[in-house]
Amino acid sequence: MQQGNWHAQFKGQGLQLNKLVQIMPQTMQPKDWSLSGKLSLQADLRGHQDEIQTVSLELTGRSIAYSNAEGSQAAENVGLSLNLDAALQQQEWTVKADLALQQGQLYSEPVYLSLDETQLRINSRFRSGIQAGSIRLDETRISMPGVMTAVVDGRMQKRQWQALAVQLKVKDLSEFYRILAQPFMIGSAWDELTLKGNGEGSIKLEQNELVALDMQLRQADVEDAQGRLGIRGLETDFHWSAQGQTPLSTISMAAGHLFEIDFAAWQANLSALNGRLQIDRKVNVPLLGGMLSLDNLVLDGLFSDSVKWQFALSAEAIQLDALSQALDWPPLSGQLDGRIPKVHYAHGKAVLDGELVMDVFGGRVIVDGLQVQELMGVAPVLETRLRLQNLDLAQITNTFSFGRIEGLLNGEIDDLQLVGWQVNRFKAGIRTPDKQKNRRRISQRAIDNLTSMGTGASAGLSGTALRMFKDFAYDKIALEVDLVGAMATLDGIPYKDGGYYIVKGAGLPRIDVIGRTREIAWKDLLSRIQEARFDDMVVE
Repeated sequence: MQQGNWHAQFKGQGLQLNKLVQIMPQTMQPKDWSLSGKLSLQADLRGHQDEIQTVSLELTGRSIAYSNAEGSQAAENVGLSLNLDAALQQQEWTVKADLALQQGQLYSEPVYLSLDETQLRINSRFRSGIQAGSIRLDETRISMPGVMTAVVDGRMQKRQWQALAVQLKVKDLSEFYRILAQPFMIGSAWDELTLKGNGEGSIKLEQNELVALDMQLRQADVEDAQGRLGIRGLETDFHWSAQGQTPLSTISMAAGHLFEIDFAAWQANLSALNGRLQIDRKVNVPLLGGMLSLDNLVLDGLFSDSVKWQFALSAEAIQLDALSQALDWPPLSGQLDGRIPKVHYAHGKAVLDGELVMDVFGGRVIVDGLQVQELMGVAPVLETRLRLQNLDLAQITNTFSFGRIEGLLNGEIDDLQLVGWQVNRFKAGIRTPDKQKNRRRISQRAIDNLTSMGTGASAGLSGTALRMFKDFAYDKIALEVDLVGAMATLDGIPYKDGGYYIVKGAGLPRIDVIGRTREIAWKDLLSRIQEARFDDMVVE
């Protein structure tokens, strides 16, 4: 020390971290933390009287471990090095710090980082005011070699970001998602994705509010582990701003699938401004031999807790045989044409306004009142109703190998609810029209299958004198199924002794199919339907 100016140098080798903490002032000691490991350091300090003016520090650590009482912060066997230079001028510290974490494991809830696989480096230049408690990041570079690099500039006052700008370059989307994104998605619909590609982007915050976002992805692939969504060759150039004009955003993909339905390449142009995202023209997506067109897409409340969106959808020449093949259904014929004037989403619920019409089996199936809650959640809830108009029973029964039935079929499925895409309830009724000019005949095999559904036992016609008849005339066919949870209630055309007609015969020889079962477990009814569909009946 000379005339109030002083200079001090320190050297330490193998200092035990837990003992080093114990000699610190009580106000500086971390409470309810366990610490261990060894530090080596070399420090050079200069100052005037009781004020430190410059600090130069070289520090290395090995076998560093720590954890807090809650277990939300932890480290084990960490190796680190820190070089720091700081100078005080006009009540403000100017700091340059280079930190490298080179081995061990880190956990900061919910992120886990293995430093043996990916190192973490932080190079920072910042200024900190003593009195105001402010921090100004001039340039802070955070890098994980081979994974990503982020450059951060910002200004913090009283623990609130007055301004913050982050520029991010992602070299490996797969590792970036696994390490830094997936932990925050655990329990959501997107907590298990496979990604490839690279990208970059930037965000800006003011007063802790997001004001601008730019994102670019290049040749990215996305695959959901549950097979719900897959995208190939995803390219995005996205620009959003809370205020002012932004360049037009684009998104395109080479191919993909939604569940088991494949779609071809498509592209969309979007404008994004002040919480609103909107496509500038119709988007055509080729699929299933036809075209699905998306129009009037508007998303409001982007980056907020109350997202709302709406769009119009039209289908042209979607081939039902391709759809049934993709979904592993029995082969359907016909095509899907129609337009949904509006689908809108708010407060976790997606609602279809209007009807979806499918021309199939020579008649028409109309879907009405469709709505889905938590569409991309773990257990989405779908509710809708269907109307069946003049379906050709011959086409239906031939398709499902049920046994041939000729005639027309009408019906409805009301209050249909699926939870997690599994049927939970519905009230269905199917019947042949009272007056129809079509030929009404039913084969032995169809009689046997309908009998099995209603009673659980075969009709056994092949062992009687009726085996000489291949089919029989009928007057009416009707079946009602009311499902609530695990139990289903069956009914049909009223019959004496508490039974009900499923098939009411006509002419000679007359065959009636009488149901006796009123209540049945849904799984048992499904089993009967599956047996009726796939088990062959020998007709002699």
